[in-house]
Amino acid sequence: LLAFICHTLHQCQRASLTMNELYCLLPIWDQGTNLTLTILLHHIMELRSQGKCSRNLQLQMDNCYKDNKNKYMLGIFALLVHLGWFHTVQLSFLIVGHTHEDVDRMFSNFVKGMRYDSVFSLSQFEKLVKTWYAKSSCPDVILLSSIYNIKSWFESSQCLLDFEGISKPHGLLLKKDHDGVVRLWYKDYYSSGEDWKGKDEDNSQTVDIFHHLPLDQPPFCQ
Repeated sequence: LLAFICHTLHQCQRASLTMNELYCLLPIWDQGTNLTLTILLHHIMELRSQGKCSRNLQLQMDNCYKDNKNKYMLGIFALLVHLGWFHTVQLSFLIVGHTHEDVDRMFSNFVKGMRYDSVFSLSQFEKLVKTWYAKSSCPDVILLSSIYNIKSWFESSQCLLDFEGISKPHGLLLKKDHDGVVRLWYKDYYSSGEDWKGKDEDNSQTVDIFHHLPLDQPPFCQ
């Protein structure tokens, strides 16, 4: 079970939208980058289908290389910028000791509910969830029947560059440079007042993402 919260501004940033979701899956897939990206892509495509997707994407994640802070994660979002889905993608990785308060609160309600109620089916779980949360914050329950194999897709196409040095910065930015090439900018902390490194004219400090762009679609995990 994974929790996901989306905060977005739409209609010229006059109205806010918060979407809470609980993703359920069978314990046959590893909880890693493939699962994280499947959930993110599922949510982004749902927002796009409703015309509610912002042009600038901001993500807050744990500073964990295995699940979040790796070339596969950056590759997918660099590809979405290249395709024009987003103008920019900004990633903020939490420092040690900080937590996602809103997501943790969602899990707290779930844990308390499971302590007193027995669940034997997904339909029963969906009904009980509505009793564990206030109506305004009750999450939608989504069953993942399959997940994308993003890692093997990138590895087999050999389109991603190997790059180092992204473990230290807690703020990363993906956007197109003046030549229309998607590159990676960075700074020590997302909320700091420092400029993004890599804004120099010759892009000598930016990080390239791709050898070449992938030509096919990612497969599903077997």
